[in-house]
Amino acid sequence: MVNWLGWLKPRSQNQKQYLGLFLKQDQGVGIIFNQRDGGMEMMAQEKFGYTNGWDNLTEDVDNLLVHLEKQTNAKLNDTIFFFYSNVIDGKTGEIKTDYFKSVKSLVKNLELVPLGYIEVSDAVLALLQKKEGASLNCILLELDKADCSLFIVKNGKKTLNRTIGRSDNLIDDLTLCFNQLKAEVALPARLILYNSVNLEKEAALIVSHRWSSSVFVQLPRVEIVADADVFAGLSLVFSEQIQARQPAVALAETQEGTNKLGFVIGGDVGTAPPPILPEKPARHWSWPRLPRLAIRPGGSWLYLTGIGLIAAMLFLIEWFVHTATVTVFFPTRAINQDVSYASDANGGVLPVQTKSLTIPASQTKITNGTKAIGNKAKGEVTVYNFDDQEKTFTKGTTLSNNNLQFSLDDNVTVPAVTITYTSSNDQVRSPGKAKVNVTALDIGAEGNLAKGTRFSIGDYSASLYFAINETGLSGGSKKEVRTVAKQDLNELETAVLDKAKKDYPAKLKTSANTNEIIIDPLTEIKLAQTNYSKELGEEADSVSLTAKVVVTYYYVDKTAFFSFLQSQLKDTIGSGYHLSSQTVHPRIKQAEKNSDVITIDWSISGNAVKEVDAASLKPRLLGKSRGQLESLLKNDYQATGFTLSIRPDAPPLNLFTPWRSSNVKLVINSLN
Repeated sequence: MVNWLGWLKPRSQNQKQYLGLFLKQDQGVGIIFNQRDGGMEMMAQEKFGYTNGWDNLTEDVDNLLVHLEKQTNAKLNDTIFFFYSNVIDGKTGEIKTDYFKSVKSLVKNLELVPLGYIEVSDAVLALLQKKEGASLNCILLELDKADCSLFIVKNGKKTLNRTIGRSDNLIDDLTLCFNQLKAEVALPARLILYNSVNLEKEAALIVSHRWSSSVFVQLPRVEIVADADVFAGLSLVFSEQIQARQPAVALAETQEGTNKLGFVIGGDVGTAPPPILPEKPARHWSWPRLPRLAIRPGGSWLYLTGIGLIAAMLFLIEWFVHTATVTVFFPTRAINQDVSYASDANGGVLPVQTKSLTIPASQTKITNGTKAIGNKAKGEVTVYNFDDQEKTFTKGTTLSNNNLQFSLDDNVTVPAVTITYTSSNDQVRSPGKAKVNVTALDIGAEGNLAKGTRFSIGDYSASLYFAINETGLSGGSKKEVRTVAKQDLNELETAVLDKAKKDYPAKLKTSANTNEIIIDPLTEIKLAQTNYSKELGEEADSVSLTAKVVVTYYYVDKTAFFSFLQSQLKDTIGSGYHLSSQTVHPRIKQAEKNSDVITIDWSISGNAVKEVDAASLKPRLLGKSRGQLESLLKNDYQATGFTLSIRPDAPPLNLFTPWRSSNVKLVINSLN
């Protein structure tokens, strides 16, 4: 809510303007609020950047006020501040010292009247609860340039909050913060993001991340508060507090030196509001008053001086003040015809030329590839030999149990069978034994076998050779992770090219010559440099592509094109008429490039305009009345009409055109 510092006194006016300053770490927004008939509305809103962080805040806001006051014609003094939570000390509830010094200097130097400040998180929470009509249970996530603030909201109230510095990895930042908060409270599975900018990328990262069940019991739902809703929330809370007229700290109770926005901040800001100045009367043009001349005997010199002054004044008015715009309309002839043209390697009559421009582009997407990662099971087995001769098994020999396979870590030599006799002279064959370490061929927990498992060895007879593990095999594990697939890289390239195709027309408006007619069907767009944030097959939840796109466009010179059209359509338009880019509109129906030959099919529509020599016509317009102009233009130039605008619009100057050529503007036009 608003942290009021001073009394908001009732106003007798039905309408009052307030200045709102939303100050973030790297930029700010100026807002003009208009209070009228008990309601609050935003009259104007303008973003502004910081020229040197908060150090030059006073100069930056001063420039902003010039724009806003000129735009709305409002005199702005009473000021409400809006801050993210990283500007406020969480323990004291006051503005942090470094920020406070800048705000204090701003208030003093610009003679603003500070009403207090509103935390943006309070405004967002109030707006959401008003929209949903119920108490919220969620996590508010406030993202500034360098800081991230989280608020745990239970039953519509903020119960816990944390502010941490942002790194390049938002997921790591949130994981650290969630792990701190989960020990104190169960985290709601609803995240609401805001930053008065587009947060689609951040929301996608949060949704796609596999959160631990110890953080969220179920997959969290992620929502974004739109830019307009953030400002609507600020307006809502400010309006409610203004209407409530709630004082916080009275003037006598404000302690000197505290970091609060009040009427006393170290004694620098006075308590009295600025005086209301009377409005200046609007200025209107009027004829200069001439001095009254009295002719007395022997005062001819005074008479002549008066005549000279009058003549000089009339001359100055005619030379500098008296102006006219004459717009003459001439007949046209309709044109609707197709024209084809081919340009070879030598250029021809109408050369087709090329230019290139480079557009930086970047795209990010969620990865589609997957792969299994993990460890192989390991352990020790005992190899048995029932053959009469010792047997050596080399490193890498395969041991099998059903579909599971293991390999020997080292060479192993197993002694031959040992024959002994019992007291009753019965023969006993004891197999040779040797221990050796083995490793599973594949990763996964399937290789974690209990002790006593029997293995066959390679293709050898299981009656002569086999192995048994006397202790369990362990260490096997496997999990599936997201990786960068070839499809991801291809889709990124396609997305970058598609974006370049969409953006390059706007780039051309700033880089292309206005005398160029661009042949869009021949435009070529290619990737020149690519830089992927991850390698193919690398483990990642998302991958980005930063690239430079080279756009090569084809064009013809507009002046040369209309000269070409004039010669091609001379029989159609007839003599005495010409083609103008203002009245003729060429459209490319088809364009093809085969080797060095470019073929273009044009559709030409519009009107051919009568040829008029403006240089010879303009001198004939000087010092003419409206009737004289009509007769001249109709009889001598076959004009179909004209308009005349004379300044100043007062007799006798509005009865005739100026005598000075530079004071007359001639516009040639046509009636289509």
